[in-house]
Amino acid sequence: MHFQKWIIFFLLSFWMITPMSVYAQQPNWDVAPYIEIHSKRTMVPIRFISEELGAEVNWNPVSKTVLLDAAEKNIVLTIGSNQATVNGKTHTLDTKPMIRDGRTFVPLRFISESFGAQVEWIGVENKVVVKTNHHTVEMVIKQWEVIGSGRIIGQVDPHSVEIETNKGPNVVQLSHPLMEQSISWKEGAYILYKSYSDEHNRQVMTEIIQMINPTRPYGENERFSKVHVIPYEGKYWVLGLARVFEGVTGYVVEDGHNELVKGHETTSKGAPEWGFFTLNLNVKKIQPNSTLTLILFEESPKDGSRQFELPIVLP
Repeated sequence: MHFQKWIIFFLLSFWMITPMSVYAQQPNWDVAPYIEIHSKRTMVPIRFISEELGAEVNWNPVSKTVLLDAAEKNIVLTIGSNQATVNGKTHTLDTKPMIRDGRTFVPLRFISESFGAQVEWIGVENKVVVKTNHHTVEMVIKQWEVIGSGRIIGQVDPHSVEIETNKGPNVVQLSHPLMEQSISWKEGAYILYKSYSDEHNRQVMTEIIQMINPTRPYGENERFSKVHVIPYEGKYWVLGLARVFEGVTGYVVEDGHNELVKGHETTSKGAPEWGFFTLNLNVKKIQPNSTLTLILFEESPKDGSRQFELPIVLP
């Protein structure tokens, strides 16, 4: 009888000290996870893999590869490549590992599930939940990457640049990789870029998609100047200067038969001054052989009719 009691006491004590209990925690890191804009995948710092999934992490600076070992799995990732290997078998990722703000970020779901963890996305709360056999980790994702555009006013300091947008001037912080690059922030250049909002609600530029000097515009007239079109990810980004009544630019996209898209966009300034404007046009051809034409115009303050029309053929 005493022997049975001792066995029960021993088992209860062992159960109390084993690390199999499930609890939720919010990691406290100096850099936060974020959502990659195109793949919509959560990217986490490599520190998460070592601390929360218990993986051994090794970094090869020559080949820029990350080697992860845990749960009898060996994962090899390469910075800037969407090809990964798991125990020697090649897999294609939805997004690429990258270095941001001097830290290595890797796709959360692929690595977690490769190591046997479960990943759940709670969209209402912008939360990711990772469940392992030992514990549960909850991460609130506050950083959403977006595409921004503007006209460069000038570099404020090594850490930031001032950009004119539809709503006026805006100071954008630069990520460490951009600060380390020799970039000429030429005044008046147009820029299309990726950015996110940090914990201080500052806009941080992470990548330059395209920067152009508007010396060869798609079109100009008395009301519109230095208009350029940048096709990107199936959309048309139209950047230019306008001198229109009350700072409102009208636009319509036609294919020769139909008006596919139309609307109005504000400029940073109204007439008689020149203001910057951006249009983000998501428009598709109805007929494959048709030509898409963007028409910019100013509405007459008298009767609302279109005047000073500027037609631009979209590439």
